[in-house]
Order: sequence, then structure tokens, then C-alpha cells
Amino acid sequence: MRPAPFTSSAIVEAGQPVKSGAGQDQAGCSRTGPAGSDAPRHHSSPGEPLAVIGGWRPRTSTTTDHANPPMSDSSMGSQPPIELGDMCPRAVGMLFRRPDGRRVARWMPCAVKACEWCGPRLRTRWAGEWSHAMAGDPVHRLVVDDADLPKLRRRKVLAGHELAAIPGPDGTRVVYTTAPIGSLVDDLNATLTSDFAAMPNDTRRRSITSGWSAVITDAEGEQVAAREAWECEGRIGRSMEQVAMVAAELGVLAGRGPAMLVIGEMDHPTEQRFKALVRLQRGFHRRQAAA
Repeated sequence: MRPAPFTSSAIVEAGQPVKSGAGQDQAGCSRTGPAGSDAPRHHSSPGEPLAVIGGWRPRTSTTTDHANPPMSDSSMGSQPPIELGDMCPRAVGMLFRRPDGRRVARWMPCAVKACEWCGPRLRTRWAGEWSHAMAGDPVHRLVVDDADLPKLRRRKVLAGHELAAIPGPDGTRVVYTTAPIGSLVDDLNATLTSDFAAMPNDTRRRSITSGWSAVITDAEGEQVAAREAWECEGRIGRSMEQVAMVAAELGVLAGRGPAMLVIGEMDHPTEQRFKALVRLQRGFHRRQAAA
């Protein structure tokens, strides 16, 4: 026997916090049955697609909404998967607002170099950025101990030259510089890729001087200007499948793709209800654009 459909009303009933004192929820309704009974008292009738949450009333009556019925097991099974697949295992669901008023709910990677999914991608990106910044300059490479890096920076031979350092294994730093010390690098991109791949997952950070850094910053600015700006509204506290069910029952699910959902424009009451049901955590990990 298959379980009953997992609708957003079930999500609310399972996750709605209970106020202490008189056993009241946020809508002021008792969550338990008669005295001495553990039977729950539900807010909505079987035909009501959304339960009361945070004081909001359902947009439909208590009769069955034939135009937007709750999602069944079969309809859920026919939809493409939007949960984590080939994605960062520590990814978080984020809600973005597009300039046209639509919203996008999508998984965002953790962007931590120790992550088995994000780490290799970050190292490849950094190698490409540094290779672009150093292109056209005669670049030399040498390896020094961590303790010797401050002494190297103070050497007169480095005055007026660019310098970048990558944390290396066994407490070392791999130094790239335009100063004529160390060995001249022939294949810059391949050498940087190899050194970034060998960078340990410790707390030491890479460093680069202002001239090369400005080239990277300018390139990033051009990329941001070329893509559509999305305002980050916060972190989603539900799974993407649950967000899809909430959006479908509110009639605002506009599209879906791998690891993301497109939410149509909403009036203010529907928007507030949607954000409450998906447990939007405002101000978490603010970003101006989606990566």
C-alpha cells in the first residue's frame, strides 16, 4: 500500500513550531485534541490545499479545488528530479529574485576548497584567473618555506615587481613573480594548474599583489555586468521537492530544471504565504547575482 501524497499541508503540520504555555500555534489554534487525548487536531479539511500558517488564511475555500488539485504520487513521479545529484553535497537551497519579477529557487554550492565537489572546481578557476592576470609578463617560479615568505617580500630585487603565492605541501609556498629570481615558467597555465591541484586543504590562503589582482577584478566585473542581476532573498529551509509542491499548490510554479525551480510573479499575500511555507531565512549568505 502506497503512502498518502506528501502535500504542503502535511509539511506545515509536521514542521510548524508550537508555542509554549497554552498549546497554541501561530494562528491561535489548538494543536491537540480533547483533554487527555494525544490525537492531533488539524487546521484544514481534506480538500483544503494549504493549512493556516503564521496567521495567513488559505486562498481557497474548504471545498476541493479542481483547478489545482494536490499533487499525487503518480504526478510527482513523472516530474524530473530536482534534488542533489551531480552537485556539491553541502549545497544549500537559495531563493533569487529576477528583474522581471520571477523568482528562481536553486541549489548553491558551498564554495569551500576542502569540499570534494567544490575544491577541484575552485582550483581550476583560480589557475585560469591567475594565468589570465600573468599573461604577457615574464613569470618566474620558486618554492620557499612559509617562514621565509615575509623575508622574500622585503628583498630589494622584488621592488616594483608583482608576486603571488600558493600554499604548498609540507609548510611551503609556491611563489610566482616578475622579478628575475627562481626559474622562468614556460607553460604558465599548466604549471599553475599543477600547483593549485597540490594545494593542501588547510587554512592558509593564496595571495597576489595589486597589479595582477586588478586584472582579475576587472575580468570578474565584466562577467557580472554581462549576466542578468539576481537579488538574493535568502536561504530556503525546505527541500526542492517540497518547494515545488508548495509552488504548484499556490499556482505559481512556472518551470523546473536540474537542481532549480522557476517561480512566477505573486501578489503580496501569496508571496508572504510562499516564503513562510518554504521557511525562507532572510539575510542568509546574501549575493547580488547567482554564480
